[in-house]
Amino acid sequence: MAYFAELDKDNKVLRVLKFYDQDIENNGGDYTAESEQWIVDSGTPFSTAEQSPSGQPGVKWKQTSINTSYGKHLEPDNGQGERAESADQSKAKRFRFAGVGAIYDESLDAFIPPREYDSWIWNETTLEYDPPVARPTVEVIEVDGEQVSLVFSWHEPKVTWKGYNKEKDLTKYWNPNTNTWEDDYVG
Repeated sequence: MAYFAELDKDNKVLRVLKFYDQDIENNGGDYTAESEQWIVDSGTPFSTAEQSPSGQPGVKWKQTSINTSYGKHLEPDNGQGERAESADQSKAKRFRFAGVGAIYDESLDAFIPPREYDSWIWNETTLEYDPPVARPTVEVIEVDGEQVSLVFSWHEPKVTWKGYNKEKDLTKYWNPNTNTWEDDYVG
């Protein structure tokens, strides 16, 4: 199967549909303007604003590879949830599989994931946004002589990581200057 992302006027991915390989081959082949135009001309379902999940009609299509991740082409799953790098890296296309909400960057010929938080910083190597504070490596802390595991999430108001333990009703904030969890942190 071949996967194509429908893009709006700002190159934002509205949805991703799959098409038969033979249809793509018969209409220009993989990663061609001809195959993209064939999808437009073929009357693909939901090609109008009324039918589109976003309420906006797509204006163009770009092929995407379900087997490309971080610029590497991967072999299909081996049945145990593992995927090895393919010997043929020429198959790596558009840096990653397109997801709804991602942006297609024409200059990079890549799909860029949405920026999750305003404070996150563009990384030109991974082609994604990274938090300004590295994810903590300390996952277990001592509280009243007991080892307590924390679940992490980004906390935009404090521009740091929040650690939480539901069982203990415990919330801590990561201080990147001291590499410790604290009751409160102001960056």
